[in-house]
Amino acid sequence: MRAAESVKGGKTLSDSLSNNPKEMPGIIVQMVKVGEESGEVGLILKTVARFYVREVETAVENLVSIIEPAMIVFLGGGVAILLASVLIPIYSIASAQ
Repeated sequence: MRAAESVKGGKTLSDSLSNNPKEMPGIIVQMVKVGEESGEVGLILKTVARFYVREVETAVENLVSIIEPAMIVFLGGGVAILLASVLIPIYSIASAQ
């Protein structure tokens, strides 16, 4: 919102984005500045968007690859507990006779 107000006030988009370094990475600000100078802001923003989409997809794939083995172990433990809770009473009844 602050960047939009700043652009409405006459500043360039790259200057407006650079005023918020915590919210906007420096690479985006530099890419937008290049886009402004070359007149291809739309193309540059599409390129940045594709880059960040790939980054998110990679991060999600890495997270899934980390969580997957833990889920398998967790589910295996649950099946083992369920199996033990069914079979132990059956064996104890069979051995009591």
